[in-house]
Amino acid sequence: MLVLAVAVAVIAAISLTTLALTLSLAREVRRHPAYAEQPPQDLLDDAIGLQPGEAFPVLHVTAVDGTAITQDMVATDRLLVGFFVANCPGCRGAVRALAGAESLNARLLGVVAGNRQAAEGLITQLVSAGIPTVAGPDADLLASACRVDLFPTFTLFARGQVVGSGLGESGAKSLVPEDHE
Repeated sequence: MLVLAVAVAVIAAISLTTLALTLSLAREVRRHPAYAEQPPQDLLDDAIGLQPGEAFPVLHVTAVDGTAITQDMVATDRLLVGFFVANCPGCRGAVRALAGAESLNARLLGVVAGNRQAAEGLITQLVSAGIPTVAGPDADLLASACRVDLFPTFTLFARGQVVGSGLGESGAKSLVPEDHE
């Protein structure tokens, strides 16, 4: 019994020491000047995908309703693509932002990357809003080809070329002119 009590006391002491060291390290990291700086804009731009002037990738993908996403669809005047992922806390609100952009006079396309079962709620939300939606491996392929690493990301294409990108709900709103909100 005494051995057990000593072992518990030693483990508790080690745990408290580890916690103290971790908190001390976190405080020092926060004091570092680089921690307070915003990430360079070019790193953020790279993480949200294709840059203005770049073309929509030529791929053969299919929406969940069986509709083929063709170059003709992308070559239309305007196409607003919302990229989402299942485990993204901000994606539900961002889906509403995409659905609200229908007055933009652009076609809308939802792309839900990641595990399709986990993303079923997002897929249902997009489809019920009447937005063609790509999910599963096709969505992973499209998100990868568009170099999207952060979610939710919105990319506006005009005649098949990127004219703007944005991150999150504010990114979607930045692509929609104020008179269309």
